Amino acid sequence: YDSGRTTDAMMNWIKKKTGPPAQTLANEAEVSKFVETSPSSVVGYFKSKEDPAYQTFLKAVSSERSFEDFPAAEVFDEKLEAAYVKLYREFEPNKPLETKDFDGLVQFVKENGYPLIEEISANNFQRFVDAGVPLGVAFLDFEKAEEKDKVIKTLEKVAEQLKGKFSWSFSNGKDYKDQLEAMGGESDKLPAIAAMNLEERKNYPYQGEITEEEVLKWAKGILDGSVKPFFRSDPIPEKQEGSVYVVVGKSYEDVVLDKTKDVLLEFYAPWCGHCKQLAPKYEKLATKYQGIDNLVIAKIDATTNDTPYPIEGFPTIVFFPATDKEKPIPYEGDRSISDLVGFIKEHATVSKEAVEKAGSSTSTPEQKKDEL
Repeated sequence: YDSGRTTDAMMNWIKKKTGPPAQTLANEAEVSKFVETSPSSVVGYFKSKEDPAYQTFLKAVSSERSFEDFPAAEVFDEKLEAAYVKLYREFEPNKPLETKDFDGLVQFVKENGYPLIEEISANNFQRFVDAGVPLGVAFLDFEKAEEKDKVIKTLEKVAEQLKGKFSWSFSNGKDYKDQLEAMGGESDKLPAIAAMNLEERKNYPYQGEITEEEVLKWAKGILDGSVKPFFRSDPIPEKQEGSVYVVVGKSYEDVVLDKTKDVLLEFYAPWCGHCKQLAPKYEKLATKYQGIDNLVIAKIDATTNDTPYPIEGFPTIVFFPATDKEKPIPYEGDRSISDLVGFIKEHATVSKEAVEKAGSSTSTPEQKKDEL
């Protein structure tokens, strides 16, 4: 079970797993009772069970996560000219929507079954993730009801024009000020708006006046790429100390995506025990290759610096070949110097000749001097 943490969501899920995907209703009186019990629901109308649209309907309501929020019912009428579906929404109980596009039923429910903007919570966050589109969040002062309502109404107008392309929500800016700051906003200046691309881990703080025209322009800019993402970043070090090159959010593109250099980058967290164990080995590895200009052994504190690369855990080590920065290669071997050396030798491009000359020894230049 991976749906909402509410009684209704759990009950709907149990019903779908233990009974038929749609409840059969005899007439409109029964439909009214069904909708009264399930104000967010879908009701399909068909001539018979042999109707091809009926099979498409059953497949959609039984397999899609979206329909866990919308209990389904079916009505059969031999006199019916064509099959159709009614979508009932709790937030607009007297305005059910109809569609005859059964192939597009899932998308129809996703785009029309929920409010244009709603408060974000643990119960609906996964739905925003599954939508696969940018999510705009208005951080509001809930104590200022008039201001809150004004912003929400403005965003509703924007959301209507970007339906299916951009999701919208709102949150208590005082309770979630850390989230606002992580997205590049200023928590002491409410109301504030910021957007996130959940798939690509990118944030976009909004800087302008909250009007329909300006917010719409900003959101479209995110969609077409003209609005650039915000990345948290530590200050760029004035001086590099040690063999491992320190990368920050502001220097990520210049260093890691430099097409003249192969780059091995460790994403670490200061509190991570495994990262601490790796640190001396990684330093020795960097020392081994210190004289190779077109190979960079680097690290970045992923807790204070944002990058486009998705991190699942710490440490994460990735090789960015100079010849193909679009296809970074994750390291999945043992955290030993010899294995890391083998990994670099295997994937080096512009630095391959120099790496080969450095040999397979795991000794550092200082250790070699001592051996002599």
